[in-house]
Amino acid sequence: MINSMTVILCTKLCAFGIFPKGQEKIYIYGFELLLSSIIGIAVLIMISITGGKIFAWLPYLLGFIPVRITGGGYHAKTHFTCILSFSLLFLIFLLPSNFVDIQSITYILLSLTTLTISLAVAPVEAINKPLSNEKRNRNRKKCLRYAIINHVIALVIWAVRIPCSEYISLYFFGEFAAGISMIIVSFKTEIPNP
Repeated sequence: MINSMTVILCTKLCAFGIFPKGQEKIYIYGFELLLSSIIGIAVLIMISITGGKIFAWLPYLLGFIPVRITGGGYHAKTHFTCILSFSLLFLIFLLPSNFVDIQSITYILLSLTTLTISLAVAPVEAINKPLSNEKRNRNRKKCLRYAIINHVIALVIWAVRIPCSEYISLYFFGEFAAGISMIIVSFKTEIPNP
């Protein structure tokens, strides 16, 4: 569905001269990613609203995106399965943040786990998008930097006794979900040496 919509859109934009002919595939790919991302975020917003926490999606994405972009991770075969798996993972973490009294030590454990995963496997590559050695090293350093910063934040929250909240929990759950994504890929493929 997303592909057919972007093909129609890009064909019309090409016909109007918005972008040059012969580059449709590039624009189709870009619009597919954009549309898929918008739909994925819209689904998270709808889940948040349904769960009674209108902005629950925001801290989750703030924790998830930096680690996922730099550390890599699981790529679904279709946009639908990507949106579905991403949304289900969010829902799995949203439920305990609403109903379980999460302690600050949990943030330390989540961030330490993500840091350990990042040290072990980051960045994991997509099969269709191999990384150059330079990009691999840069992404690894960035991923480790994010993981270390998140771990320090978790330690500060624990040491200063900042009250735990659903939104802080969702931030660390988002980071942890990105770590899970890296582990899934590393089990499917051979773990590359950083």
